[in-house]
Amino acid sequence: MQNQIPKNLPGRSRKAKEGWQKVKLGDVIEIIDGDRGSNYPKNHELLEAGYCLFLNTKNVPGTNLSLNEKQFITEENDNRLRKGKLKRGDFVLTTRGTVGNFGYYSNDITYDNIRINSGMVILRNDPDIVDTKFLQQYLASSDFKSQVISLSSGSAQPQLPIRDLKQFLIILPAISAQRQIASILSAFDDKIEVNNNIAKTLEQMAQGFFKEWFVNFRFPGHEKVEFVDSELAKIPKNWKVGKLGDVLQLMYGKGFKNEDRSNGNVPVIGSSGIIGYHDQSLVRGPGIVVGRKGNVGSILWIDDNFYPIDTTFYIQSEFGLHYCYFLLKRQKFITGDSAVPGLNRDMAYGNTVIIPDQKVVEEFEKIVTPIFNKLAKIKKENEKLEALRDLLLPKLMKGEILVSEK
Repeated sequence: MQNQIPKNLPGRSRKAKEGWQKVKLGDVIEIIDGDRGSNYPKNHELLEAGYCLFLNTKNVPGTNLSLNEKQFITEENDNRLRKGKLKRGDFVLTTRGTVGNFGYYSNDITYDNIRINSGMVILRNDPDIVDTKFLQQYLASSDFKSQVISLSSGSAQPQLPIRDLKQFLIILPAISAQRQIASILSAFDDKIEVNNNIAKTLEQMAQGFFKEWFVNFRFPGHEKVEFVDSELAKIPKNWKVGKLGDVLQLMYGKGFKNEDRSNGNVPVIGSSGIIGYHDQSLVRGPGIVVGRKGNVGSILWIDDNFYPIDTTFYIQSEFGLHYCYFLLKRQKFITGDSAVPGLNRDMAYGNTVIIPDQKVVEEFEKIVTPIFNKLAKIKKENEKLEALRDLLLPKLMKGEILVSEK
């Protein structure tokens, strides 16, 4: 027998499309808060390794769980906590600070014991009422995000209380239609993920060439090259030890307020990536952006013409840009001494580097440029896929595009 949405849900209302119902999120999803009070782990109780992974908002940066940075609590502390422990198949939703990010606790995550902190909640669905992938698409939808913006409270630190989250509206068709919708949208996500994996492999390949040629000095013809002593190591003759400032220039981005930007297709670049669009560029692409403030020391490759703002530097160099990109990614930058950390340009220029023969750099560019051209095509394809998915998502979720309910 086909599972249906329970008919006695409070707050449910009829949609024009037969079989679709608008219900409150709290009526179809269990929303679980984390523990608080005296049992809540103190800072000194958080460990680099331990029995139970204890999440913070850095672990939920967008639409996935990121476990690059981890903190743990002991089994004893875990046993003292009454609420907030994840089960496989749960979603985590941030409700304080950066509100509305979510992640899914899948079988691929190797940690069996995970708890949330007080800035997030657990969403636990019955997959016979709300399909898991359908819920995932709902959490990514503009409809959900708009409700987050309208109901989150607090100016200094936005918060989304559970009582408000329970009132969020979600439009549900029969479970079979949910699965159809989820399948359609997931096909876009799957293709995007495949492309991302290919792109990651291609960049690793290019990075491998850089390391082999300019770190290990095994470039084509190295067997016939004389090596000489330097202050760092033996290096090929005609190469030299110099400073980063001998290789490239860090040019200041330009202050650019939101209200001064016009609609266009030129990306406006901050230290963490694209922050908007404009109809005119400041720099001709492709190019490299380095985070000056905010995400200090970030290295971004930009394929198209772009507009870097004043929290960034952009690069000018007589060396190949791909060479500069990988050289920059190997640098350790020291931030300034001011209250707001930033990348000091003169200090960056002082970094010691090995400067190769220009002919070797030119050969490197010939090999790596086609790889980056392929990467650019993949990024463009993903942008189109994301745009089409984002166009379809609200229409499918609201029943404006019909799907079969077999």
